[in-house]
Amino acid sequence: EKSRDAKKRLDAATEDIENIKTERSNLRKAIEDHKAVLQELFIKQNTARLNVVTAEERKNEAEQGFGSLKDEQREIDEKVSEINADKDYSAPF
Repeated sequence: EKSRDAKKRLDAATEDIENIKTERSNLRKAIEDHKAVLQELFIKQNTARLNVVTAEERKNEAEQGFGSLKDEQREIDEKVSEINADKDYSAPF
């Protein structure tokens, strides 16, 4: 009877060990899956950051270009005004 009880306990302990090994293996697999997903999310986050930086740079370039165009338009307007003023001044009486 004692040996039968010991055998039952040994079998139960062996089964518990196998169940724990299986659970541990499943958890390791889940960890690896989560690491892969996390890595993908980091890549997406970094890509989004780079896209934002690029968009900001383009916006700044466009604003600078627009500012240059406005300056150029102002200079043209001033020259046209000067030409008109000179024309009015030098017109015969």
